[in-house]
Amino acid sequence: MLMKMYPAGPGDCVRIKYEGDDGENHNIVIDTGTRTSYKNGFKALLTDVIADEEIIDLLVISHYDLDHIGGILEAYSDDKFSDDIIHTIWFNAKMIVDPKSKLELFEFKFEKIKLPNENNNMGAKHSGQLSELIAKSKINWHSLPACIENNLNENFYGLTIKFISPFLSEINELFEFSNSTNMKSLPKDHKIDMKVLKDRKWVRQEKESKHKSSMSFIFEFEDIRVLYLSDTSSASVIEGLLFHVDGKQSFDAVKLSHHCSARNFSKEMLELIECHKYLISSDGSKYGHPNKEVIARILERNKTASNLSELYFNYPIENTVFTEQDKKDYNFGINNNGECYL
Repeated sequence: MLMKMYPAGPGDCVRIKYEGDDGENHNIVIDTGTRTSYKNGFKALLTDVIADEEIIDLLVISHYDLDHIGGILEAYSDDKFSDDIIHTIWFNAKMIVDPKSKLELFEFKFEKIKLPNENNNMGAKHSGQLSELIAKSKINWHSLPACIENNLNENFYGLTIKFISPFLSEINELFEFSNSTNMKSLPKDHKIDMKVLKDRKWVRQEKESKHKSSMSFIFEFEDIRVLYLSDTSSASVIEGLLFHVDGKQSFDAVKLSHHCSARNFSKEMLELIECHKYLISSDGSKYGHPNKEVIARILERNKTASNLSELYFNYPIENTVFTEQDKKDYNFGINNNGECYL
């Protein structure tokens, strides 16, 4: 199995490729990055899938933030793009959550959106745009909200999916507000040594509705277990993990939540997860991501383990994130091409 994080700016665009039980290669893609990262991100992913003579068996849009939904919106403004390459999509748009609501129509100008001006209303608007585009396409779209209670849990050629989040109540909550409640971003901590950061007081965790409603999963394939966290809050991750297993779980890889944000990573969450491979999707340009405090706590916890901790980035940012002292204090591997083989 290959997990590849494509350059998606401050967002996510991840391809999971594996040989199914039918002997053929299959692809699950989670999110599509920003509109400005389309060329090197989602478009590059599509090019690779086409070159492999494959399709996207499942495209997951975890939630409607523009750093996750932007790439596919940009694709629809690209004359060379055909959505025939996508077989099935999971996307909790308003028309799925509330079937009685009428599909709102928007004029598609596809103007460039500057991410610093992003807000919930803008994300909701583009959710409506994507809804219409999907509705007009031949892509298979689920009729029930994608959540723990309605676990779609299709067997994708030997790969099974368990929802960690959201619960149905968290999806319903998503469309019941209009004003942003974003917490203040944490300052960059990259110049502070990890031996100092590991002892910091744990920061207050976010409870943003759009992030609580993000789709996160456990992927299981043969003897491989992957915990994939989109932008899900730590409280929702904990609740979802305990929904399946009462206690600590081991994983072969963990994709960290919200681009390695300390506001989405708590002590209680760390204690429930045992893993040595961590994936971090961020170009380091916004919101102080990745928060090195998160990495410091993971490496400190794994310090006495027999397996080497490995960190996977989709941008070569390790020299700006880690100090020389960090490399002396902790023994860890770094991969910056975004590829994690399992």
